[in-house]
Amino acid sequence: MVLFVSDESKYLINVTKYAILSLKKYSSKIQVCLVIINGDGKYDNIIYSWHPNIIVKHLLYKDFEYNTKVFFCYKILIFHQILIEYKEPILFLDGDVIIKKNINCVFNLLKKYDILFRYRPILNILGPLGTSDGAKVNSGVVVIANNQITKDFLFTLKSEVFNFLKLNKDPVIYTQNSKVITALDQEIIWNIYKKMRNKIKFLPLDDKFNDSYFRNDSYIWHAKGSARNNIKYKYETYKYNKFFLRMIFSVFRMLKIDLKNLLKKCLFILLSRKLYRIKNLNIELKNNRVNFNNKLTIINSNFLLSNKILLHFKNITCIDTEPIVYHFNKNFINKYNNIVHNFVTDFEYLKNKKIDIIISDNKILLKNVKVKITQKYNKICFLYWNNLKLSELFFKNYYIIEKKN
Repeated sequence: MVLFVSDESKYLINVTKYAILSLKKYSSKIQVCLVIINGDGKYDNIIYSWHPNIIVKHLLYKDFEYNTKVFFCYKILIFHQILIEYKEPILFLDGDVIIKKNINCVFNLLKKYDILFRYRPILNILGPLGTSDGAKVNSGVVVIANNQITKDFLFTLKSEVFNFLKLNKDPVIYTQNSKVITALDQEIIWNIYKKMRNKIKFLPLDDKFNDSYFRNDSYIWHAKGSARNNIKYKYETYKYNKFFLRMIFSVFRMLKIDLKNLLKKCLFILLSRKLYRIKNLNIELKNNRVNFNNKLTIINSNFLLSNKILLHFKNITCIDTEPIVYHFNKNFINKYNNIVHNFVTDFEYLKNKKIDIIISDNKILLKNVKVKITQKYNKICFLYWNNLKLSELFFKNYYIIEKKN
């Protein structure tokens, strides 16, 4: 089931409408539920024309004075009720999305995982709860399995949101330093996940299912905030408004945008392969008489793609902590039967594992696993790739590490 939550403001008619119409184009057979908060049903007849399998459900919340800020909280309160009532998995979508492909494939991910959403570990921004996790989650697209674990997760989420609102604190804040608005719904999801991480199976959602850069190969475009002024988003909405010709002039501009993104992507591939290449690795492995039957653990899969000699190891565990790197490299890695590729949010995963050799760029690992450095390489430049643009410049040490006996 695909779930939307809205009120009866202009946002429903001017924004959410196009999300549902685009869903109809690519997934007309899927069940859709639109929950309207504190409405009177004045748009119901119009809404039923947007999708052939849509359910319109009205819910009243009178516990707190209703406003736009409180809506950010109310929309996630719905998850628990819908999961219990309809007994099927949920794909929650914000109203400001546009569907670009058939999205049924996203439900296949729930065979292995309980919950998926976009995760941005590098962002440390103050949220309403007072933690630095205010922007680590984007809750515009959330995929939720229907099982007891997710029901417990969502019940806890619902309870903590109500407890927060009872304190009369602001659920939406503006951080002056980062010039970012953060809302309670996204911070509290990550806060509860951290408490339940040993019970619930989480996978960061591929950006193709929550894309605010409007790439052509994505499944779901998300026009959050000012992105609704993007010419590509406007072009898509006009398609469903039958004002298609009005937007023909924008084609050349869009082609220019796509060309720019393509050049950035190619530049990233070339630079990342070079920057993660360990100088003289072949010689070092030979001089240290490294046995390729040893169990190799690699933190950051870019090392594997940049140093093909590592593929000679018979048993490789490759771990990523950055979702963009994980999804970018997984198709290549999945071709090899001798490689286990995992995404983790911390290194507890490694504590009870037998490890012979580790290659890592993460110093946190050294605190969690008893290791000794056998070879240290000079500092080299690491360019972090963030949503198809080269951004901040970091300096890190790369290590080859051998576990103590």
